[in-house]
Amino acid sequence: MPFITKKNENLVGIDFGSGAIKIVELANRAGTVELITYGLGIKNRVTVKTDAVRNRQTTVEQLVHVMKESRVTTKRVVAALPAVNVFTTVVTMPPMPKKEIDDAIRWEAKKMVPLPLDKMSIDWHPVTTPTTGDGSAEKITIIMTAAPTDVIKGYMDIFRSANLQLVGLETEATALRRSLLPIAHGCHLLLDIGATTSNVTIFDQGLPVVTRNIDIGGEAISRNIANAMNISVERADQFRDDIGLPLTGQSTHPVHQAITFVIDNLILQELSRVLNTYTAGGGQPLDRIIIVGGCSRIKNLSHYIQLHMKITVEAGDPWQSIRAHAELAPELEKIAPQMAVAIGLALKVKYAN
Repeated sequence: MPFITKKNENLVGIDFGSGAIKIVELANRAGTVELITYGLGIKNRVTVKTDAVRNRQTTVEQLVHVMKESRVTTKRVVAALPAVNVFTTVVTMPPMPKKEIDDAIRWEAKKMVPLPLDKMSIDWHPVTTPTTGDGSAEKITIIMTAAPTDVIKGYMDIFRSANLQLVGLETEATALRRSLLPIAHGCHLLLDIGATTSNVTIFDQGLPVVTRNIDIGGEAISRNIANAMNISVERADQFRDDIGLPLTGQSTHPVHQAITFVIDNLILQELSRVLNTYTAGGGQPLDRIIIVGGCSRIKNLSHYIQLHMKITVEAGDPWQSIRAHAELAPELEKIAPQMAVAIGLALKVKYAN
């Protein structure tokens, strides 16, 4: 969907995460982005991310509640489509008229999208236009995105019912790049570990060249801890984050063993497969891995992944380009992993014209 806004108007980014609805309101004050407010509406464990559209009434009620509690000052919002419903690829082609590009994009979409094209909304935009030595265009680089039309309509209905003005729908990858990679140099892998799903995106010079969804998240880890120790899932959540992973890489505690079983056999194996496929296709070496998402708060997780992947790993800082009151710093740091997508969506206000 095209993004239409006016300069210096506030904007709320809304992320229907698998564990919570997260919102962030930002303002553009003469080129400086300021935090106005934020909020988290924790979902019931039986509610998963893809239920946002199917359980529309519940989603609307939760959204209205968190917006009210957070005291947002605008009805203008931008949201992210669930990564599991979005298909994204980077295409390079010779310069050609727009009509021919439209036809070429639909041809590419046929190869990538598993649904009939008449049930999909397809969007594309050029990113770079390299030139030859004489200044003439050589190739154009295009990002193509496709999403089911009924999912897009469902999101539009949610915001209409919540009496909010939806001014844009974006991909989670776009939002994460904006909040975590403001300078689009190098090659980075972003790992977003949510409550029920995890998303892997490789960015090369700011372009999302690889995207992958993993049906594993923090809840699977907590259930494994709960089963191993015969405790409640709620208590397992606390053990997961506080005891976490061993610094040495050796699992000596039952919590260590329960966490490493999921991390090693599901998340790290998938990361290795993604990287092997990417490098085998001529991809550039990674500069670093950046982790976000509610489950990235597991103690020593960055160190553990770095130990096994042999690549620099760090926790993402989505607040890095936002000005906020100093007294909020401890709380903002605590919730930062969960807010990366919502922040990236709201940061669209920085580029309004």
